[in-house]
Amino acid sequence: MGFRKVQKGKPCKVVGCEEWCKSNDLCHKHNMALRRYGNVLGGKVDRVEVCKNCGEEFKLIKSNQEYCDLECYRKSPQGKAAAYQATRDYRIRNKEKLNARGIFRSHPLKKDDNCLVCNTKDKLHRHHHNYKNRLDVTILCNKHHHELHSWDSN
Repeated sequence: MGFRKVQKGKPCKVVGCEEWCKSNDLCHKHNMALRRYGNVLGGKVDRVEVCKNCGEEFKLIKSNQEYCDLECYRKSPQGKAAAYQATRDYRIRNKEKLNARGIFRSHPLKKDDNCLVCNTKDKLHRHHHNYKNRLDVTILCNKHHHELHSWDSN
C-alpha cells in the first residue's frame, strides 16, 4: 500500500501561482502581499496617488508613499520638521568640529597662503587633523583636500 499525497485546500487564484491555499482562495505568499500592500502582487502593480504637497498625481513606488518626490517631502511640514531634527542631531554629535570650523569664519585666509602639496593659491581649504586642536590646520587646495579625505576613508 502506497501513500497518496493528499492535497489540502485548493489552488491559489492568482494566475501562474501553483501553491495551495487554505482560506480566501490565496496562498500564504499572496495573502501576505494583500495584507501588506493592498494587492496580491506585492506592490508591483502601478498605483496612482495624489501628492500631499503639490497635488500632482504620481505612481506609487512604496506602499506608504505620500509625496511625489523628495523636494515635495522637504517642503511639507513633516519634511521640514525632519530636516530641523536632523540638523539638531548633527550639531549635538559634532560640537567640536563645528567649534573648530567656526573659529576661522572670522579669520579669512591670508594672501601668502598656498596649498601644502602643489603650492597653488586656487580654492584653498583648511584641513583639521584633530578638532580638539582647533588652531592646528593644514592649508590644501580643493583637489588635495578631497584626495586626503578619500585616502582617509579607505
